[in-house]
Amino acid sequence: MSSALAASRLVPPFARRLLVLPNARPPRVVAASSASSSSSRAGVVAMISASSRATSADASPTETETRSGSCFCGAIVVALTGTPAAVSICHCVNCRKLSGAPFTAQALAKATAVEVRSARDAEMDQMVFSPGGDADAYLTAFSSSAAVDRYRCKECGSPVYASLAKGKMAAVPLSMLDGGGGDGGGGGGDGGGGGGEAAAAAKSNAESLRPTHHMYYADRIVDVPDDLPKYVKSAARDAKMWTGVEDDSR
Repeated sequence: MSSALAASRLVPPFARRLLVLPNARPPRVVAASSASSSSSRAGVVAMISASSRATSADASPTETETRSGSCFCGAIVVALTGTPAAVSICHCVNCRKLSGAPFTAQALAKATAVEVRSARDAEMDQMVFSPGGDADAYLTAFSSSAAVDRYRCKECGSPVYASLAKGKMAAVPLSMLDGGGGDGGGGGGDGGGGGGEAAAAAKSNAESLRPTHHMYYADRIVDVPDDLPKYVKSAARDAKMWTGVEDDSR
């Protein structure tokens, strides 16, 4: 197998589709490396287009608000549009080991609401979209379980997002999103301008990204005495709630 083909398979079509240019120009998609990849991507695009048509008609201002942020080195920008379906605090072993933290917090949203793109238009675009280029130039992929593919920046190692539900959903770490709300990037507050407007945007941002529940709480290494629902394992339908009594599921 050629090195180019091996690299292209590292990042699935879903991730390659999302890595697009800023909205000033029509997005260009990196070509798939094989017929099977092309077929898979076409299926994802068709599913996403249908979903977008079904949900865009009655969107409220909150549903169209965009929050963005970047990885540590600034090579990758993530934009999340609308209110997430949920914001989970996860205590599972995988999240703890891969983050280096006692738990993680992430916004769960439809894949259509998450965009991953280059932050340095001219320089990075040439590297990714020139003939033979690939999204692998930015992202490294890791399957932490059968249902979860995680993507990090190759340069700085920041967790960028995770692909769930066969590419239909995405989980964006809250650590990737800059404070202050809106779609401005950069995170470096200099205390200038904005006043009440900036404060209102920050409050709106904090409210819409407020955690909704804990999951895998039985695996925790730190107790969190808050009033959020706590699930023993995942927060799926019919999931078991943690009652405050340890059991064999831990």
